[in-house]
Amino acid sequence: MNEGERNTFLWSIRNPEKDSRGFLFGTIHVPYTEVWDHGNWDRKRPEWLLFILYQLCENLLDRPTSPMLDVFLANKAYEEEKQIRAIETTHEQCNPIVSLTQDEIIFAINYTISYLEHLHVTQRLFHINTERSVSALVREYRCGNLDDRYFEINDISTTNLQIGEKEKKLAAKIDRQLRDDIIVKRNERMANRLNQLLTDNPHLTVFSAIGTGHFFGNDSVLHHLKRMGYIVRSIGENDVM
Repeated sequence: MNEGERNTFLWSIRNPEKDSRGFLFGTIHVPYTEVWDHGNWDRKRPEWLLFILYQLCENLLDRPTSPMLDVFLANKAYEEEKQIRAIETTHEQCNPIVSLTQDEIIFAINYTISYLEHLHVTQRLFHINTERSVSALVREYRCGNLDDRYFEINDISTTNLQIGEKEKKLAAKIDRQLRDDIIVKRNERMANRLNQLLTDNPHLTVFSAIGTGHFFGNDSVLHHLKRMGYIVRSIGENDVM
């Protein structure tokens, strides 16, 4: 992709029937560790252990530091005395997999551990997939090369794992539920709240920073806003705002 076609991950949104305007910016998220003090740690441990194990499977251990773009934007807004509002509550961010039962979470943890043990035995545990690593994510983000293919949630392979058909079906069910909880439901919820924010504050220009992955694929935040009547336009590097 050449320089002129680089994606800025910045969109303008406008509803012709309302006197409101906004900008949406796709970010790279920092870890959720900043908000753990606001929840029940005993209840969160299984969910977050599951996510940590999934990170091992997605080759996220090769990062030198955590991405800080979200924090930078929040600090910048605070310094300029902007009104800051959350699109999601702390409770919602700390409970991203609400449809899973405790037993299903425990199964997912054990299943993921078995998968990691399989990788260890086959000497592939820390074999870095350069296309899925965080360093690759940052590089492609800076180059404006990310698209919906990068944000597909891939299920963990059951190849060569000694599990029965019942367990495979349960694993597939959990994968579908994770996709629905983490992506689909959140996209719709965030789009509805953006619409409400713009409707209630027609005199303001809203700038909203959301994880880049929520702007790609079917049922994305942009897709929901278009269905609500918003005109969505991708802003290029050389566009005058």
